[in-house]
Amino acid sequence: MAITVPLFVLLYATACFLLEHSAPGSFSEPLSRTDGLYFAMTVFSTVGFGDITARSEPARLLTTGQITLNLLLLGVAARLLANAVQRGRQRRDQPAGPGASGSTPPATPAYWLPEFR
Repeated sequence: MAITVPLFVLLYATACFLLEHSAPGSFSEPLSRTDGLYFAMTVFSTVGFGDITARSEPARLLTTGQITLNLLLLGVAARLLANAVQRGRQRRDQPAGPGASGSTPPATPAYWLPEFR
């Protein structure tokens, strides 16, 4: 997810930039590369300030696609987090090894062992 999300945002930022330059007026203002990234991030984060909006049908379809995939990514991230928590709980509740009681005994200081006297 650490690589997927930034690449996803960059893909949509690039798509917005290219759409605006191939069909000017697709967005409420001309988009630079930075503006494309800004718009993609505001859509991804669901902030949606409203200062840049999709005006043409292709721009609206592109934005709708991003929103849909945002929801999918959010669901995948939530599932991954839930699985990680579940695995952590299972490891915590599992005995350490054969015959273990589930808790680790305190370490024995070396001076208590006969070979160190």
